[in-house]
Amino acid sequence: GVFDDETLDLIITYKGVGNRIAYPNDFADRDTTMVGLNRVLQPAFELRYCTASDGNDTAAFLPLNREEWLALESRFGEKLQRYFEPVGPGFSKFG
Repeated sequence: GVFDDETLDLIITYKGVGNRIAYPNDFADRDTTMVGLNRVLQPAFELRYCTASDGNDTAAFLPLNREEWLALESRFGEKLQRYFEPVGPGFSKFG
């Protein structure tokens, strides 16, 4: 990824395609970056936030393909979301 010097948007190139992540404020923020990265990687992968990393100095994310997430969801049900939170609209861990 690279930042656009004029707009300060992040441009992530994935599979040869540039994907622009626009930030709602005058600065880049990690929440918007992770939501944008997740959008870029789909449908091949889905990022989820590892809630066990809450409060640590580093945040952990797990990228799996959709079939792998579905298999885990069928095995562990709603418990899975307690440990691996989907990254999508409204995601806010770094605010």
